[in-house]
Amino acid sequence: MAYSEEDKQKLFNEICRLISIDGFSLRKALLNQSLTSDTFYNWIDSDKTFKLSLQYARACDDRTEMLADEILEIADEQNADTHQDDDGNTVTDGSAIARSRLKVDTRKWLMSKMNAKKYGDNNTLKLEGGEKPINISFED
Repeated sequence: MAYSEEDKQKLFNEICRLISIDGFSLRKALLNQSLTSDTFYNWIDSDKTFKLSLQYARACDDRTEMLADEILEIADEQNADTHQDDDGNTVTDGSAIARSRLKVDTRKWLMSKMNAKKYGDNNTLKLEGGEKPINISFED
């Protein structure tokens, strides 16, 4: 299907909005707009101004920051951590706590892959200033 420049920009804006604000993956955003990844990437590749590429990169960065916000919300949420048993005793719900931990760990892992420079585990120290840079790695 051929898209006018205006329609293409509207679709591209919506895809980026779904990614940055709603936290959609690119795959899910494209499905939502009935667009193929080939078409999406062709639009980016054919844009000589790099505007679309920058817009998409920004949407992905925004999504990563949104994940950081979600981690704080999940960690601060306490409503599901305990419940009352039949005798009225407060009981810790280990499965709810484990589920929250899984949610946080999954988001942390995704963030480390989406923006490794900012959120990744960097165990290398780079010393510069001499003739040749020295990289020192630390073992966990």
